[in-house]
Amino acid sequence: MAPASQATRVPIRVRVSNNTNLAAPAFAVRIQIKPQGNELQQIYCRTITVPTLPGNRDVLLPFPDANFRITTPGNYRVTGKIIFPGGDLDSLNDSTFTNFNMTFGDAFAYEVNPRTPVNDVPNIQFSGVAGKGLNHRGAADGGTPNQWAPFGVMPPANQFQPSVNQMWNIPSGFTPFGADAGNASGAIAMRFTLFSQDTVLGYQAFWAELNQDVLNITFSLYRDLGGIPGDERIANSTINRRRGEDELDNDPEPRFGRYATYLMDRPVVLPPGEYWASVGQRGTEGYELGASASRMGMVTTVFSDIPVPGSGNRSLLIDKNFRLRQRNGSLQNDNRFSFEVTLGTGDWVPFTPTIGNPGYPHLSAIGFSAGFPTYTRGSWIPLIRPYLGNRSFSNPPQFVDCVVPVELAFFEGQARNTGIDLFWETSSEKNNLGFHIERREVKNVNDVTSGKPVLTCVDNSGAKDAPWAAIHFEAGAGNTTTSTPYKYFDKDVTPGSTYEYRLRQVDFDGTESFSNVIAETFGADNTVALDDNFPNPTPGKTTFQFRVANRSNVKLEIFDMMGNLVRTLYSDVVAGSPAPYRYEWNGLDNNGYEVASGSYLYKLTTGETSIAKTLTVVR
Repeated sequence: MAPASQATRVPIRVRVSNNTNLAAPAFAVRIQIKPQGNELQQIYCRTITVPTLPGNRDVLLPFPDANFRITTPGNYRVTGKIIFPGGDLDSLNDSTFTNFNMTFGDAFAYEVNPRTPVNDVPNIQFSGVAGKGLNHRGAADGGTPNQWAPFGVMPPANQFQPSVNQMWNIPSGFTPFGADAGNASGAIAMRFTLFSQDTVLGYQAFWAELNQDVLNITFSLYRDLGGIPGDERIANSTINRRRGEDELDNDPEPRFGRYATYLMDRPVVLPPGEYWASVGQRGTEGYELGASASRMGMVTTVFSDIPVPGSGNRSLLIDKNFRLRQRNGSLQNDNRFSFEVTLGTGDWVPFTPTIGNPGYPHLSAIGFSAGFPTYTRGSWIPLIRPYLGNRSFSNPPQFVDCVVPVELAFFEGQARNTGIDLFWETSSEKNNLGFHIERREVKNVNDVTSGKPVLTCVDNSGAKDAPWAAIHFEAGAGNTTTSTPYKYFDKDVTPGSTYEYRLRQVDFDGTESFSNVIAETFGADNTVALDDNFPNPTPGKTTFQFRVANRSNVKLEIFDMMGNLVRTLYSDVVAGSPAPYRYEWNGLDNNGYEVASGSYLYKLTTGETSIAKTLTVVR
């Protein structure tokens, strides 16, 4: 749950995978967010073009943030779709979706049901003590009814059973909830993220029913310091209050068994960033802070008397919302809760460290994996919140148009016998007047400083750093949500010359944007071209045509869409000719069997040049 004021920049991330071993050409990914049950309108619609994706690789795409303040809280569906130029050869996995709930409230909260919070500590599975909550100093050497073992020491084999009630292996001096009273006081804090500047009005804390008196407590805000509260308290954020005395409730009786709200003397304005809201115990009696057992289970230890390769401490949170994906693909705990045993010392300890046991553990259970015992832990979600107050949001929702500005799927070129082919495709267009094709020549020019030849752009007179020159205008489609192909043939080129090209796209209102820059070398002595096969689709027999200007080793092959070689059609030396070479395929693989219906890739390789296209077999 989050305040509506913090829902204006909700991060959107998409993972896209290439399931073949062939590099994918440019494609687009479109994301839409719609209220569940409403397929006609959306609050978010964006498209990103991916220039290429190597085979057997995936990429995490950061999309523009979504603004949920323009809509109402509720259930939503985010849908992702791949838009592949000419259509994907395997379209069954080109779309997916995720359902989620957007909850607005007066505070940040991590528990599963923030509207109806529940304190799970009294459950017989954990403490079995009515009205129990979290505290700080525990029994000295494990004096609780569940009998914790000192850290690193296993109970005798006849004293434990593989059940959720078995508790063990907790550092000496701590229990998951603490004694009802003790001789120390400390603090518990929760981390929250501000995506935009906001005002914090106070705090909320859930006091368990075991509290019997309105004893002293303290609240503070801290800046984040690498996953734990830092040494710096936010100015004017510290307040001293008493348990259960809700400052928004007119009821004079203490507020136990539920959240109580406490207001700062003066609201604090915070810039975007990571912060901690803490609640501290200022007396010797435990303050019984409520806690949720949900969402925080974790496997921490693999144990065996016989060494097992790779065994040891593990810290994998079951709920992925409390993990971050690293660059190598692994998941790492994103610690959101910390505690200090003695108030004010600054010795903060994370509830869920990257490596090691949880600081406030619960739910120790013994299971077995590959014949060896495994031990599952969990870490509490303490019921402490920063209070920001109820914020406004749009009602009814503000829906957006899914026609997006011109999205260029790809822009490529290919040298031919008599010129250079330019071809591009858009995924969608909005108010697109058309494209100016711009060109400039690249030549070897002696560098003034070194005297060595360097590649640079020149104009017709040979001057360096020449501007782009428009050579053609291609009208656009105006407004469309479907893929649109374009093509232009530049025949005004000189053999042996290299040219750079780009597209200057113009809207109806004159707004301009530019494509990527491509470079192509034209010359009759190095032209290689692969034409489209015909017929395509084919019932099994089709003809390939290619051009190779010089004597070269040439290979023409057919692959399936998983990258497996199906047939080698030609692998030999050609003498080189301006006339095309032709080769007919009978639809058989290298073993002489007919290939199945489906999509295939045919590839021409000569020297360092490789050209690939697709065909479809329909029997």
